[in-house]
Amino acid sequence: MRKVSLILRIMLVLLVYFFLTGCAGIPVAPPPDETYSEQPYTEQSSESYAEQSSESYTEQSTEPYTEPAPPQISGGPAITASLTASPSNYSGKCPAKIQFNGRITSNAPGTVKYMFERSDGGKGPVQEVIFQQAGSKAVSTSWQTGKNYNGWQRIKVISPTAAVSNNAEFSITCK
Repeated sequence: MRKVSLILRIMLVLLVYFFLTGCAGIPVAPPPDETYSEQPYTEQSSESYAEQSSESYTEQSTEPYTEPAPPQISGGPAITASLTASPSNYSGKCPAKIQFNGRITSNAPGTVKYMFERSDGGKGPVQEVIFQQAGSKAVSTSWQTGKNYNGWQRIKVISPTAAVSNNAEFSITCK
């Protein structure tokens, strides 16, 4: 039953893709050498439609109908991120090092690209976590400074869908 559900979801995604990109052999716009004129809608009776149609319709499927899951509007998996600072309030000898521990969660398998952003405008390198299945992965970084400072750091998810974690705020007081 799980495989059937997965196959139906894949078929739905492909159908939406083909519909949106016009790859199903249905032109999205008329070719440049043809002109397009919109015809006004006129209501026809079912008899006149039947006279115009040369094809007949017969239902072929014997499978029971199953409602497909709605496609995600965002165009990709749902990604969330969270981050905490430890310690969040430091008072002592400097330089001080703040450790940031976070989690990135995805509802689907795939590669997630992310970076850390800081309140001083600094940005870390783009990194990746690979999800073999839906779940959550731990990520971490640190920040060391030798002066009094109040700031934050956060996770910025770049792909497959954009997301931003909370700002993990911290305070450093040098003595």
